[in-house]
Amino acid sequence: MEDLKKENDRLKKELEELRHHTAKGPSKSYEEVRKDLKDLKEHVSIVVLGASGDLAKKKTFPSLFALYGLGLLPPNFSIFGFARSKMSDEEFRKRSSVNFKGWDDKKQDFLARCFYHAGEYDSKTAFTELANLMKKHEGNAGNRMFYMAIPPSIFVEVARSIKAAAMSQTGWNRVVIEKPFGKDSETSADLSRACRYI
Repeated sequence: MEDLKKENDRLKKELEELRHHTAKGPSKSYEEVRKDLKDLKEHVSIVVLGASGDLAKKKTFPSLFALYGLGLLPPNFSIFGFARSKMSDEEFRKRSSVNFKGWDDKKQDFLARCFYHAGEYDSKTAFTELANLMKKHEGNAGNRMFYMAIPPSIFVEVARSIKAAAMSQTGWNRVVIEKPFGKDSETSADLSRACRYI
């Protein structure tokens, strides 16, 4: 229970820090953010690229679960793992939840919203299949967030695949890039240049 309280306090502190660093709109309290999320009617699809990797297992999925436990995910959301490794939805759920802490009563509800699709990162066909899977859960309108838990060497090809086949046509699209963005300033600049032409 003490670990759960510490994690809750840590996430609240991070949220407050984000609040102070944002450039958009007035600052909101933790409770105001939770209320805004509850009022969000549109579906949000969260796609974790590199979902079979250690980073996703140890950090990304436990963090998403903690956000769910704290009421900081919208009511209508689904999570889609994407990677090259073949695995079923059940295998994906079992692997993703190994490092979950707390909120035991919410674990099954959270995992029921998690799905997996295997494919190559440069395959338009694989991303079209992923988009079709998302549409089944989104209904008539859906927002999509793509979280790249992948090496910088494949950021560009994945971004091209997303643009070609997986962007929402009915809502917003966001891409979140896991650091590092390149190995050094030169490769970071190369990535920035390449991203301009996607």
